[in-house]
Formats: sequence, structure tokens, C-alpha cells
Amino acid sequence: MKKIEDNFQALVTDLEDGRVGPLSPTEHQAITRFWSLLHWRNHFIESPADVPVLKGIAGENLTIDQREILESQWAAFADADNKLPTRMFVGMRIQMLIDIDAIQTQEKRWGVLRSPEGQLILSDRPGRLMSITASPKILLAADNPDGDLTPAEIYYANGVAIARSRSFVIVPPR
Repeated sequence: MKKIEDNFQALVTDLEDGRVGPLSPTEHQAITRFWSLLHWRNHFIESPADVPVLKGIAGENLTIDQREILESQWAAFADADNKLPTRMFVGMRIQMLIDIDAIQTQEKRWGVLRSPEGQLILSDRPGRLMSITASPKILLAADNPDGDLTPAEIYYANGVAIARSRSFVIVPPR
């Protein structure tokens, strides 16, 4: 998932630095995968997953250090309750769902909308809209052409960001 975040951030940095022109298919995919990552992370925060008991596998009482070593080596393990740790189970589910979304939305194209006159508010979740406020000056919106946002569109986008937030929004300094 870090690779998804890093690919997205590299693209946003290029766009913030003034890059213009059409996005490549790989860049569209990077945005879709990042949106999907945000969407599913928030889904599991709001609707925690029930981790099933693993049948036929005996769990172990591992120390925190042992767990961290195994996780750093991408190894799965069962805890004393014969379950995967919740974050491990949810992480695997999220990755699977991101892959499914990538297949189902492989033709999705994102528009780069710039805010020349105002600051965009960043929300802590994307909600059901396929848009991402990537920075105070850039909004990425699915199935939209590239362009500049009007003051009314900035006002609307900021209202949506506030309405869909769960815990916080980031309001850029003026």
C-alpha cells in the first residue's frame, strides 16, 4: 500500500510543480488505486471486519518484537485465538479490493482541476465521490476534463470536503 501512496504522491508533486498535459494510462491507474485505498481504509474504519477463526491452525503467543519481525518480512501468523491480527486480515482484504476496483475501473480517466484563486480543503476521506483533493490547489475528479475551478466550484468542493469528513479536515493557511 505504501507503493500506491508513493506513486500517487509523486504524481501530485509533479502536478503541483506545474506539469500540464494529459495524464498517462499508468497515472490514471495510480490515481484510481489511491482513491480505492482511501475508500476501503475508510470503509473498514466505519465497518470493522470480523476476523474468522482459522481452522486447523494453532495460534501462538508471540511477543510484540516477534510480531513486528514477522510482519516486516511479509509473513502471516495466527494469534493465540487462532485468528490473524485484525490489521493483517484487513490489509489483505483491502489489497484484494483495490485489485478488484482496478479491474472494474481500468478505463477510468481523471481530470486535473486546478484552483487558481482559492485554497481547497482536504478531507480525511473521499466518501463515495470519485474525487480526491490532492493538495490545496489540485482536485482530481473522475470523468472530468482538465481545467481551472471557478470560485463557485471551489466553494462547492470545500463544502463537500467538510460534509464528507469523518474526523477532520485540513484547511490550508491563507
